[in-house]
Amino acid sequence: MTLEGSHVNMRELVKHLQGILPRYAIPLFLRITNSMKLTGNMKHQKHEMREEGVDPDKIKGEMILWLKDGDYVEFTYKDWEAMRAGNVRL
Repeated sequence: MTLEGSHVNMRELVKHLQGILPRYAIPLFLRITNSMKLTGNMKHQKHEMREEGVDPDKIKGEMILWLKDGDYVEFTYKDWEAMRAGNVRL
């Protein structure tokens, strides 16, 4: 998978992360956004992103990828429903 305007190979990204990070530190979810809100002190306002989590109903116009079978793939509403029902092992 490549992102629009990017040449990132997600499988290679996973391999790279596995080579430099312990397993527990590899992100399960990636949120692709154009920008983040900043405070007056130029710090990122992460609290909104934390509250939204990966709920597709709360996130509009941004792509969420999740680590599935050794690759980052698009996180769909179907995946969200399966996760909420307890049918997904993270």
